[in-house]
Amino acid sequence: MKLLHGKQLKFEELVKINFDIFIMATSHEERFVTLNSKKELNFKKRVILSYKSCPLKIDDPNTAVYEAFSEDYFETVIFMLDTEIPLMGLKQNINILVDYSSMTKSWYYTIMSYFTLKQLEYENVNIYFSYTPSTFSEPLNPKHNSYIDPIPGRFNIPTLDKPKALI
Repeated sequence: MKLLHGKQLKFEELVKINFDIFIMATSHEERFVTLNSKKELNFKKRVILSYKSCPLKIDDPNTAVYEAFSEDYFETVIFMLDTEIPLMGLKQNINILVDYSSMTKSWYYTIMSYFTLKQLEYENVNIYFSYTPSTFSEPLNPKHNSYIDPIPGRFNIPTLDKPKALI
């Protein structure tokens, strides 16, 4: 695929576009829901890359969730794209929205590389990238430990009646 041009759009212009697929990621940050919460967005299918530590359950037939692990992110992202892109059917043009606000650089790079290197059957592939910057929040005050014991399930210490010390 050859890049023809790029330009910045306002959100008002973005909501006028009918997207075939909306690709986003979840994370521990709250900003991953920013673009997803905009009801004005028009998309047929939403695909979410999720960390195993951030399980996401969505009961929506137009949403697919793929768990990407740090050691196999490349394969997960390629599998997701190879699975979802053909489901858009035979069309001349497709519109894809990628919200990379909560994506790792590896996921974002893999998506960009996929569309750059892959020969697709579409005449025009329009890809729109969205980013929501993070906002500063005051750190919470330090909190004293309220529970001092080995982490449950991790260690088996048979002498439970003896005192414990943190080192």
